[in-house]
Amino acid sequence: MYGLHIDHHTLSIARDGELVANEPLAVETVSTDARFGRVALAVARGRPDEVSLNHWRELGRNEHAARSVALEMHAHLRALGITERIEAVVAVPADLDAQALAALRGALSAAGVEARDFPDAATLTAAAVTTREHYVVLEAGWRSATATRVTGGAECAFDESFVSERANLLDVYDLWLTGVAAALVKNTRFDPLLNLSTEQHLFADLPALAARAAVEGKVEAVVESDGSRFAVEVEAPLFADAAQGFYRELARLTRSARIAGDSTALVLPAESRRWPGFLPRLLELEQDGLVIAPAGIAAVAASLQTVDATQTPRLRRRVAHLADHSLAADVEYVASATTSPARALPVTHILYGGDSMRFPEGGVIIGTEEDSNSPHITLPRAAAGVSRRHCSLRREGDRTVLIDHSRYGTWVNGARVRERAGVRPGDRVRVGTPGVEFTLISAAAFG
Repeated sequence: MYGLHIDHHTLSIARDGELVANEPLAVETVSTDARFGRVALAVARGRPDEVSLNHWRELGRNEHAARSVALEMHAHLRALGITERIEAVVAVPADLDAQALAALRGALSAAGVEARDFPDAATLTAAAVTTREHYVVLEAGWRSATATRVTGGAECAFDESFVSERANLLDVYDLWLTGVAAALVKNTRFDPLLNLSTEQHLFADLPALAARAAVEGKVEAVVESDGSRFAVEVEAPLFADAAQGFYRELARLTRSARIAGDSTALVLPAESRRWPGFLPRLLELEQDGLVIAPAGIAAVAASLQTVDATQTPRLRRRVAHLADHSLAADVEYVASATTSPARALPVTHILYGGDSMRFPEGGVIIGTEEDSNSPHITLPRAAAGVSRRHCSLRREGDRTVLIDHSRYGTWVNGARVRERAGVRPGDRVRVGTPGVEFTLISAAAFG
């Protein structure tokens, strides 16, 4: 069985558990003899009307998208020497709706692929890494990013997905291109953006330049024009600083997908290792460390799925845990950075509106209702999305626990609380939308 995986950035193909192709999503749209992947990406800057990067995401919305998908799939199969019709399980991103799936099935059929099932790609990825109770799987595409919450165990199940168009790799590449070009102008007086050929060359080199900078701390960017060679040494902070907006949005997405208090494995694509400054930033926030999934893992998992040929292909969001597969040894588990000792101390105070309130041993209630019989923080009745008895904080042994009583929701560090969650000094609690925020602190940390 073949397995295919699309994540709005990469197309991966596996056969019977072995990865056979992994290329960026890009295809020439002007010829039936289309170039694809890295070759097409290498000319995308100079011929944007002839190279598509967004066709998978446009399925069901753009009449030309299905043709581009069929072109790219056909070109991949031809490059692999596959001329006969094949059957495949297709791992798809969470934001492909029923209309897009129908268009995808037709496009694949036109390319010689009979789609037998459509498992959710994030769920498949979670099923192919270590067994955890909860996962958040992050995918970053050319035009959008997605964070998907998955419940783990012997069977992994899709829970909820969050999509952002404010985090996309094309914008990051544009910012990197501008930064490297500015460094070339400053140091060599040569502007690579004044010539389409040199601009395209530099754009195509960006992924490799950023990846080397992430590992080595700096990299030499080289552009040749009219027989002359122009080079500049670029340090990793240039790439990291340019991508800060992208990194912030990805962090926000992962927080949105979390349930506060749950121990959650954050699963990242292998591509994230190539983004300077990204992993150190996340490791400062992630208490449970990171899981870095190797490229193509969802395609490999898809190729190992068992399908019922009598069943109509459909979107499947439950997948059995996959204990053994060819990429298992390549899954990377990264421990979190050492957390502040203050995080282990008890909560003693609550900061709100510039004032500090001692945390009562008997707990405290937060909401718009005044309660003279127990410790409380009374919020203005006009506070949007705040209930009369919104949430409460109380001691349970040596832990501090937040309990949500509201209809509108309570968040800890951007992650929503599902009934109750343990909290610690340094946590930010938000009630309502846009909300009122509190910060929990421990006076012992300053003693």
